[in-house]
Parts: sequence; structure tokens; C-alpha cells
Amino acid sequence: MPETSFTRTISNPEVVMKRRRQQKLERRMQEFRSSDGRPDSGGTLRIYADSLRPNIPYKTILLSTTDPVDFAVAEALEKYGLEKENPKDYCIARVMLPPGAQHSDEKGAKEIILDDDECPLQIFREWPSDKGILVFQLKRRPPDYVPRKAKKHADGKPARGKDRADGGGPTLPPEKLPYLVELSPGRRNHFAYHNCHTYEDGSDSRDKPKLYRLQLSVTEVGTEKLEDSSIQLFGSGIQPHHCDLTNMDGVVTVTPRSMDAETYVEGQRISETTMLQSGMNVRFGASHVFKFVDPSVDHALAKRPADGGLTTKGPRHKPGVVQETAFEFGDVHSGMALPTSKSTTRLDSDRVSSASSTAERGMVKPVSRVGQQPDYRRQESRTQEAAGLEPMLPASIEFRESSEDSFLSAIINYTNSSTVHFKLSPTYVLYMACRYVLSSQYRPDVSPTERTHKVIAIVNRMVSMMEAVIQKQKNIAGALAFWMANASELLNFIKQDRDLSRITLDAQDVLAHLVQMAFKYLVHCLQSELNNYMPAFLDDPEENSLQRPKIDDVLHTLTGAMCLLRRCRVNAALTIQLFSQLFHFINMWLFNRLVTGPESGLCSHYWGAIIRQQLGHVEAWAEKQGLELAADCHLSRIVQATTLLTMDKYAPEDIPNINSTCFKLNSLQLQALLRSYHCAPDEPFIPADLIENVVAVAENTADELARSDGRDVQLQEDPDLQLPFLLPEDGYSCDVVRNIPSGLQEFLDPLCQRGFCRLVPHARSPGTWTVYFEGADYESHLMHDSTELASILRAAGGLEKKHSLQFETRWKFVPCLQ
Repeated sequence: MPETSFTRTISNPEVVMKRRRQQKLERRMQEFRSSDGRPDSGGTLRIYADSLRPNIPYKTILLSTTDPVDFAVAEALEKYGLEKENPKDYCIARVMLPPGAQHSDEKGAKEIILDDDECPLQIFREWPSDKGILVFQLKRRPPDYVPRKAKKHADGKPARGKDRADGGGPTLPPEKLPYLVELSPGRRNHFAYHNCHTYEDGSDSRDKPKLYRLQLSVTEVGTEKLEDSSIQLFGSGIQPHHCDLTNMDGVVTVTPRSMDAETYVEGQRISETTMLQSGMNVRFGASHVFKFVDPSVDHALAKRPADGGLTTKGPRHKPGVVQETAFEFGDVHSGMALPTSKSTTRLDSDRVSSASSTAERGMVKPVSRVGQQPDYRRQESRTQEAAGLEPMLPASIEFRESSEDSFLSAIINYTNSSTVHFKLSPTYVLYMACRYVLSSQYRPDVSPTERTHKVIAIVNRMVSMMEAVIQKQKNIAGALAFWMANASELLNFIKQDRDLSRITLDAQDVLAHLVQMAFKYLVHCLQSELNNYMPAFLDDPEENSLQRPKIDDVLHTLTGAMCLLRRCRVNAALTIQLFSQLFHFINMWLFNRLVTGPESGLCSHYWGAIIRQQLGHVEAWAEKQGLELAADCHLSRIVQATTLLTMDKYAPEDIPNINSTCFKLNSLQLQALLRSYHCAPDEPFIPADLIENVVAVAENTADELARSDGRDVQLQEDPDLQLPFLLPEDGYSCDVVRNIPSGLQEFLDPLCQRGFCRLVPHARSPGTWTVYFEGADYESHLMHDSTELASILRAAGGLEKKHSLQFETRWKFVPCLQ
């Protein structure tokens, strides 16, 4: 099969191998995961090797932020097929290109060979975008290369970062180093220990504020004591390795180590490297609040005249002197704040009034990472934040843990698919439930690890209930279409969600199996219904009988199936695959009766014309629905068989026309049709040598093609369509649904009235359901654009509605169908 934009099911060997490769990567990822199971400090890095492999643009390797250069060299050599080479003969060079330059541009590029103990991924992540584009080159180590670390030590200058572990002290005296000073003394169960700073009187943070000097290196913050210079904190929301404070070249930055590491700068939660300025407030977890102080900056500001330079509100504090301040923090995610004291309110109003002045408030500048693909959804969310819209779902759902089973059972087990107005209501409710369990509003007392396990458990319970419902209703076409649509949509939500996707891999596999299982049951139901009306194709117009099925009954069955799928909002890709199965069933039923019943007299010009005329009605219906490609492909053998029955086949000069017209028929099928042919009274017989010649040509063409595709050359058509089930990757409702869908509130009203849950609309939401997705890829933008274009053309009268499905899906399904 050609490459398509869809993933296959786990039953396909191609995906089995892909899954094994993924598991191998997951095992590597486990080496640098945080305690809650999320990626902590690792990722991918592109390594170029123009001088070694000019024909290969680059290779991508998986690294931790603590993996040194010598490890990255070994990984890159293996990726480039040079695993037998000695890694010590190679190095990685950091190449800095001017802003806006391409990798191939060598003009203006600055190259620095990295020392063996430097960490390429950490350098890449901390690289500021305004300095240019950073790429890494694998090359042979120059014979005269001297490590830069040795050069710096020879010059008497301090090493950067963790190179200071060699015992070299800071060049600045301790009183001139920037520091964090605690702003929450007197709080109970807020303990902070720092082994490099002790008090003579043995007091702790309950008696006097702590002060932590930030050395010229990286200072880890968290519950674990990673190094002697680490800041060890305990309390709600503090991760084992919570964040890093980096003091380098006069700039201090803070970098959260995971998505769950709650870190706030000036009251705003951050998720990437952020620069600190003197006077800023920093909070770790739920309660550890500090003020960042840079004595060198404060000293410089104090020397400036009162009417010039930067000014700050309030009295200037002195190093080491802490102003008593009380902070109360509300729920950042919900936008609700707890009651505060008057002093807090006044402080907050001062912050608001000074928000327009970056000099007074201090600007929080995230350090952007270069070299990544554009994240359209992230850019959109930033635009929305600038406009006052918060990146949250249009609504959230809340439920009590005690009623969790009843809540899920009411949504899945006791939902009547025929009475639901918005057919995808279960999907949207279940997705909101998953996000609610992920949030701190659900069981705020649990640890991140417990929360992760809780999410996994509730998703597994959803999937298990859905599987039981599909099995129970496997003979009801309406219910199967309903749950097939919801299972595929829920799978898409979980796969795309940046938090759920990493921890629900098993549930995703089961959901994919459920979509395929519901699809198989639905195909069986529709084929059984269609089978009742298949004799309509063999209805003799000369024998008018009201009791026999008519071709209109067949078309009515197909129309009913299409209406059902559209009503349930089944993905267009699944719709096309389902009708491909129905068209194949029609093809198989008719073709097998032609070739296996010589005594029936169906192999004749008369019946060939009748069947071809009836098939024309099906083809016309398919074209109106935008399914002509599926019909052309899967009705091809019966169409070519009827064409053979009605065409000239009496002279040697007819042989080329027969083989070119009936190219889908193999030698056995052509032989059976021609030998069983019943000639009309005024029709000549088919010569035996013509049959032999036609069959010989088919043996060298159609038969060889079938064998090369791994198919057996057989007389009858296989009842099962031998094509893999394709799970669509795009075209889902979340790409077009905005705000709270009409009918969702109606679906939830009975549950809310019984006290199972409540729906909370979010007025400040941008209205999209993809705010937590990893990022929009280019292909989904094309799909969305094609849908909009189809709507525009229909509105302008340039594209009939009947072609919309074909227009939206033709670009991806042509290789699948052919």
C-alpha cells in the first residue's frame, strides 16, 4: 500500500514494527523521566554531518539534557552507520548562523567545538533566539584541538555551569552574589533546608527568613538533594527536581523541569526558561515564596539620580533585610482568588497599576528555543492570551469521586443513541472528565504520581465500558455507528492531548481496536440488510412482480446507511471505508453468481445488459454522495464482467479489446465467463481459440499482477475485502466545533439534576477544543482549509453539495482505493 496520512491498526505487521521502535524509544525516555511519569529533561536533537555524509541532511538522536558530547557523538555515529569508528576521533561543533539564515548558508557562521563534558541538548534549549540559529555538526576532531575548558582554566577564568564542580570558587564575594530571600516566614509546615547555609541559633523558616546565594553555576531546586549547592524544599507541589536556577554571565534564569513543576514569576506560571530581574517574586509549588535580589543591580540603581533611569515603587530594600509580606494565592487555573488581607490587596493594585511599565514591574522574558517547527496552536494561544483569552476549554465538567462510576455508567452504559441530539456528546463529556482529573481541582491533596495513576485508571474504565456496550449492541446498526464515531473521536482527543497521550498508550491501543470492532459489526449489519435486496439486480423487466425487491430498495438501503453515518458525525475516512465494503459486497454477490452458475443462464448478452443497467443506478447514487472513486474501484470486476458479456468477442481482432477492457479479470474468471456464455439465437458462437488466447494474455498480466501483490488467482471473489483498516488521523469534529456544542447541555441535564456532575462554561476561553493539543501539523491545516474552501464554493454555487465529501477526502484516498 502506498504511504497515506493514516495510521494502521496494531494488527498490521507494519505498525507492529513501528510499535516496537516506539517501545525502544520509550525505554530510553525512562532514563530521564520525572517521578510522575512525564518527560523531565530529554528530547530530540538534529545532528548534521555534511563533511561525513553529504547526501544525508541530518540525523535525529534522543538525548537527555545531562548527556555529554561524548555520548552524543557515539549515538550520532551509530545513526550515520559509523558505529565501528572510534568516537574519540570525532567531535560535535556548535555552529551559530545569523538570524534568518539557512543551514546551508556558510557566510557569517561561527563554529565552536564543544568539550566532551558539555551537554548539547541543554545548550540548545538555553540558546536565545536573538543570537541566531544554532545547529550541531558531527565531524572529525582536529589534530590540534585543545578543549576550551582547559583554555579558560589556563587564563584564570571560571568555568561555566556545572564545570565548577572542580572546586573553583566564585570570582565575586558572597555578599555580591544574587540571592533568593524567603517572603513567607511564620508559616507552619513550610520547611526549607539548605546545607550550605545554617543559622547559629538553629532556627528555621518559621522563625526568620531563609536566604539562598546563587553561585555562578546551576542551582537545583526540589525535594531531592542533588548537589551540595541544591536548594532543598518540601511542601505541596514541590517535585523531586522542581526547577533550575542558572547564574551565568550576569543573568539569572529559572527553568521548570516538568509540566507539573509549578513555578510562578510575578504571579504568572511559567513553563520555559524565564529571566529574573531584581525585585521579582518567585513561587515554587503552593507556598514557597521568595524575592529575587541582585545586589549589583540594586547598587547601580541606587547611584542613579532620582529623575533618571529606572525607578521602583515602594521603599528600596537593603540586601539581607526582609520586608514582612503576607501572600494568599488562589486557584490560578480557575481564575478564582482566595480572600486577601488589605496589604495584599494594596500590593496587587500596585502591580496592576504598574503593569504598563516594564521598567517598574520587570519584564518576564521566556527564552525561546530555536530550530523547532512552528507550533500553530501555541502561536494562536499566545495571541489569545494577549487578547485577554485564557488557553482553556470552552467548558469544564466537575464530578464527585464517590459518584464516578455512576457518572461514567450514565454516559456510556445507559445512553440511548437514538435520543441524543449532539451525537458526539459522550466524547466531549469524557474528554472534559479526563482534563478535570488532570487538574488540581480534582483531589488537590494527591501527589502528581497518584494523579497520573488516577487518570490512567479512569481512562481504562471508560474504554472498558465502551467495549462492553459495543459487544452488547453488535447487531444494532444505529448504536454501532454512534459508538464507532465516539470511540474514534475520543481516541483522537487522547492521542492529541499533550498530557493524556503519554500516559494512556494501552488505552489508545484498545480504543483503536474498538473502532475497528464497531466498524466490522456495522459492516456486517448493513451487508445483512443489503443481502435482502440483492435479487433486485437480477429482476427481469419482462416479468413484473410486485413481490420481488427492486433496485430502489437497494438505493434506499445505501441512503439510510449514509444518513446514519452523517447523523452520527462519523469521520469521512471511516465513511468511505465502510461504503467500500458495501460496494465490494455488491460486486462479490453478483460476480460469484455469474461464474458459479452456468446452468442459470446469467452469462449472456441479455443478463449482462440488465445487470449493467442496474449497476448504473448504484454508480449514479455514489457520484451524488461523493463516493464515485470507491464505487469505481470496488465494483470494477462485476462492471468488467458485464461489459465482457455485452461486447464483441467473436473474431481474433476482438482479443486486444477484450484484454484491455477486462484487465481486472484473471485467467480463471475470463475462462469461466466465456465458456459459460449462452449465445442468443441470432448470435455467433465464441471460437475456442479466442478463449485460449484471451486466457493466455490474462495469465501473463492479471495473474502475475495478483501474485506479485500476494493474492491467489481464484475464480470467485473473496467475501472479505482484503484491505487493511485505516484509522484516520484528521478530519475530526474538534477541528471545526467551537464553544459548547448545541445539544451538549441537553445531554448533561439529566446527570446534573441527579447530582452526578455539573457543567462550568468558561467565558474567557477562546472557544476551541484543541488548546491542550501538542500542536497543529501542516496536513491538518490543509484538511481544514479544504473544508472551508468546499463551503465557500458551495455558497457561491461553484460546487454542488453532493461533491463535498469527495472534495474533502479525494486528496488522501486515491492511493488507498487504487
